Amino acid sequence: MIDLQMTARHHDELDDDLKAYVERKIGNLDKYMPKGHEVIRGHVVLELDEGSSSDSQRYSCEVRLEVPGNDMFAKDATVNFYAAVDIIEQKLKAQILKYKDKHSAHRSRGADRRTLESESLPEDTSE
Repeated sequence: MIDLQMTARHHDELDDDLKAYVERKIGNLDKYMPKGHEVIRGHVVLELDEGSSSDSQRYSCEVRLEVPGNDMFAKDATVNFYAAVDIIEQKLKAQILKYKDKHSAHRSRGADRRTLESESLPEDTSE
């Protein structure tokens, strides 16, 4: 589980349901990280942007995950916090899978090469 810091901007307080939802969606993204590469911590900012009319409220979510090397960042705004968290989860999952592919590709190439070499060796038929 990722250690998450949550902040609310222009919003009085985050309710327990929203906190639990963010913990469940964003906090569990570490299961997609390659072995040996852990998320150090995560920062979640939920912001309510009230426009000029009462109908134009935008709920934005931004998340920064600190990982070895470069940090991962995603931000989006939509009609409610839950939808924004869902979108961010998908964006970060894609970034993590790309990170995993980049950092674990070296091992799989070596394993494939060893398999090919063992298949191409002639069998010993002398008795």
